Amino acid sequence: MLAEREFEEFADRLVERLVTELRGKVDLTNQLVGREEMAKTLGVSLQTLDRLVNAKAIPSVKLGGSRRFDRQAVLETLKNAEGVSHE
Repeated sequence: MLAEREFEEFADRLVERLVTELRGKVDLTNQLVGREEMAKTLGVSLQTLDRLVNAKAIPSVKLGGSRRFDRQAVLETLKNAEGVSHE
């Protein structure tokens, strides 16, 4: 078992790592939404959303075992993608 000091150091390293990994992937000032909300926003099924994620066609992050999306970043990515329009 970790001593309190060791736990605090571990937690600090974990937070630093998460922030580093998220930087550039999502705008941390915006609220992140889950799969259901993102699928609803795009008007697609969860299966289609998962396909987009797996193809790395849209940005997302995995936090605590859950996939999260920066709604604005996803919409911008799709808007800028060749041949794709979301209006």
